[in-house]
Amino acid sequence: MFLRATESILGLGLLAYGLLEISRNPTWWAYTPVYLVPAILSIIQIPRNATWRTLSSLSIVAGGLYTSFLLWTFSSVESIPTIDLEEEAKNLPPVALGALLISFIRLTQDKISQPVHYVRSSIILAVALISFYAFISYF
Repeated sequence: MFLRATESILGLGLLAYGLLEISRNPTWWAYTPVYLVPAILSIIQIPRNATWRTLSSLSIVAGGLYTSFLLWTFSSVESIPTIDLEEEAKNLPPVALGALLISFIRLTQDKISQPVHYVRSSIILAVALISFYAFISYF
């Protein structure tokens, strides 16, 4: 119960931050949807629902790919002295937190009963590790 409450509180914080970004950032559409969906899914946890599982899977894949892309881009470009990434790099931690949060929820609630579930859990774990690294690197 404590774990689910913590996940919901993190989801509420991420949702509030996303709504704040929509009101003050003109390029909110590039980052905010990637972490608003996991925030909503972490608040409303229905792991037996097919729609919830589909949305969480899409959030994990999209969030993981987007986090990896942003991490690669920012780490490649930050060594160039004429480019300042201060404004854009602040968008990486919420994206990474959204992917990490929904990955953690799926890993803690999934049951492994078939060999294919090990592959699924390994992919989710890889996304969680990349997201955690990106979050601590740019927070």
